[in-house]
Amino acid sequence: MLTFDDFKTGYRLLIMLHRKKDGGHGRADYHSIKYLVNGKEEFDEKLKRLQDAKATHSDIPYRIYSSINERDMDKAIRKFKYEIIDNDYVDKIQRNRFYTDINNRLIGCVQKPENKKTKNFLFDVDEGTHYKTDKDVELFCQHLLFYTNILFKKKTKNGWHIITEPFNVSELDYKIGDLLKDALLFIE
Repeated sequence: MLTFDDFKTGYRLLIMLHRKKDGGHGRADYHSIKYLVNGKEEFDEKLKRLQDAKATHSDIPYRIYSSINERDMDKAIRKFKYEIIDNDYVDKIQRNRFYTDINNRLIGCVQKPENKKTKNFLFDVDEGTHYKTDKDVELFCQHLLFYTNILFKKKTKNGWHIITEPFNVSELDYKIGDLLKDALLFIE
């Protein structure tokens, strides 16, 4: 099984947000702090910044997440260039909004599923909704091993995140949780 450090390689998104279900805006695009990072050193540096910001605002239940899949910057840049060209054909107000929010526009392109470099899956398993005890999660993980490799497991606020290698999900005859093919991993 991999370690958390194995999910700090390449280009990834780090994000701190106040989720709607925790009383936040629910709009990650405008009410969050996001960093596009490349490699473990930059990941750790920006994660520390997010942790410091989270500690400064301890009265707000912020959560920190990162991409489970590396991003393909060549594809993302190509998509971003198309968006810039498309933006030439909108009204002036929309065009100005695009350029005043350019960092979020680039990050949006980077996070598009077609711009992922790796293809890991994430099972988001919530206690109460998907399972009753951690033993249920362990049984599911043992079952998963017949279909794929489990790369990483992490306890979340409400359950577990289980990252696997890609596999033919239609063959899976027993599943708990929501399967996400390009998701964010809960960090804290």
